[in-house]
Amino acid sequence: MKLTEKGDIRLYILTLMDHVDRPLKYTQINDIVLQDDFVSNFDFMDQFEELKSSKLICESSDGAYEITPAGEFVANTLKSDIAGYVRERGIRHALLFLEFDKTKTKVSSRTVPNDDGTFDLTLSITRKG
Repeated sequence: MKLTEKGDIRLYILTLMDHVDRPLKYTQINDIVLQDDFVSNFDFMDQFEELKSSKLICESSDGAYEITPAGEFVANTLKSDIAGYVRERGIRHALLFLEFDKTKTKVSSRTVPNDDGTFDLTLSITRKG
């Protein structure tokens, strides 16, 4: 499912920021919102600017962004307007993304083709610190 309505995209961004409950850099918000492919990059950039000009999110002195009380009100009042599985999956993946970021966890994979047309898959999860 792709979110295409401007209001739905703004609400999705606000919902994720409300559940994260801490200031985030623009790149973190971008990665979190785009990771499930519910929102296109262009739509994210456009609606993020709209949220800033509407004062539903604000930038702190260190360049991080956080949801304002007005943004929290909108997110909590209209949360049922986004399909439950989109909202819940986005929140779950946002929290997982931030946990991986905090613990410097990296997930990688490698495939090697075999002569018989099959592949060997190697999955690696590394954590620093």
